[in-house]
Amino acid sequence: MPGSTQSSWLQKLWDFLRKLFGSGDKPAPPSTPTPDPEPPANSRFIALDAGHGGDDTGAVNQAVGVNEKTINLAISQQLQRILDSRGHQILMTRRTDVFVPLGQRAELANTAGTEIFVSIHCNSAENAGAAGIETYHHPNSEMGQALATQVHHALIAAFPSHQNRGVKSANFQVLRETQMPACLVETEFISNNQQAQFLANPANQEKIARAIADGIKAYFQG
Repeated sequence: MPGSTQSSWLQKLWDFLRKLFGSGDKPAPPSTPTPDPEPPANSRFIALDAGHGGDDTGAVNQAVGVNEKTINLAISQQLQRILDSRGHQILMTRRTDVFVPLGQRAELANTAGTEIFVSIHCNSAENAGAAGIETYHHPNSEMGQALATQVHHALIAAFPSHQNRGVKSANFQVLRETQMPACLVETEFISNNQQAQFLANPANQEKIARAIADGIKAYFQG
């Protein structure tokens, strides 16, 4: 019918014009960027220092086939993951197998303004039977001593069968030159074959890291 044909033709013309010039709808306003979430109220800024690295292997146990730099980094990476999951901001003095001078490690933490500094190491001795966990702070730092004490207590609680070698003071460069409370953890003796195997176990590395994280939590809770 003529009327129906005309209506169909007009509809096609209207559809064509809409495609050509747009529907006439007002453009949607630009979306507002979603702001980054605020850190949790208990978030802290923590420096983690994996001892040694690169050409500086640290202590080596050839019988077990492990070296200190690798163990230190593995524990530090586990600790970073745990602290990050708890809402903290983390500065790593090294993330890979590279050498970073001791003074630069302290400078990195100082410049960034971290609240604490935790250095991870493995112990070593000429006596292959030496074993145990010990934690160090600088002799002139009361807050460093408080941090070392809380971290050490958490480690001993997690590993009660390991010898408790106590909290000690030392003039280590990373403890002396950092401007915030700092501690250095000697997780076990890599020179002891039994303890080297303990340190090389990823499950133990994760448990060590979790204990250190718990010690850090206790320190901030006061």
